[in-house]
Amino acid sequence: DPGSPPVSVRVEVDGQTFGTLTANAYRGDVGAAGHGDGHCGFSIKISDLPLGSRQIDFLLPSDEWCRIPGGPVILPD
Repeated sequence: DPGSPPVSVRVEVDGQTFGTLTANAYRGDVGAAGHGDGHCGFSIKISDLPLGSRQIDFLLPSDEWCRIPGGPVILPD
């Protein structure tokens, strides 16, 4: 929502809460498409995850936390 402040994104690793990110990184493709100023992205380094992590979920706040479409991410062995 271009008129809203950046949202928090909850990161879950293997079903456990790992942390929270703020979705405010610049996404030129989003800005170019006319969706606000493009500051709505986020990222996480795989190397920051616990060793042996298999599944990563990204959730947005709502009445309850809702999985971002396309998730979860399954890491290869």
